[in-house]
Amino acid sequence: MGLIIVVSLKNIMLRTISGICIFVVLDMAMAPVITAAEDHCVLNDPVIQWELDHCFLRSGTDDAEHPLVKACMNLAPESKSYDEAQACSRKIALKQFRCLFLRQNPEFRLNQKDCMRSPDTNGKVVKNDGV
Repeated sequence: MGLIIVVSLKNIMLRTISGICIFVVLDMAMAPVITAAEDHCVLNDPVIQWELDHCFLRSGTDDAEHPLVKACMNLAPESKSYDEAQACSRKIALKQFRCLFLRQNPEFRLNQKDCMRSPDTNGKVVKNDGV
């Protein structure tokens, strides 16, 4: 079953391919904890690393050759066309998604703000500098 995720300021809408909608209300507004400054981005790693970690998370595998990962990467925006502010905004959006995903696990103890600020919640591609 396919899944489409739409994020708004107040909720996340999960829509299955069959058309069933599920709304998940967030416990805080999605105001960015990290902002994209024009002269400096605190998320330093290349966008492509964030995109790959995102695809690993969505597909449930860390195999870059897996068909789901490849399909996800093919859908990722072309990072070469980003200016610095756009790249930072994209990385922030990917980190927000990652934190929302991690927080679905009842054992995960960080709130959204702390998750966004913690380098420990980054994916392994970003943590290992692409290696």
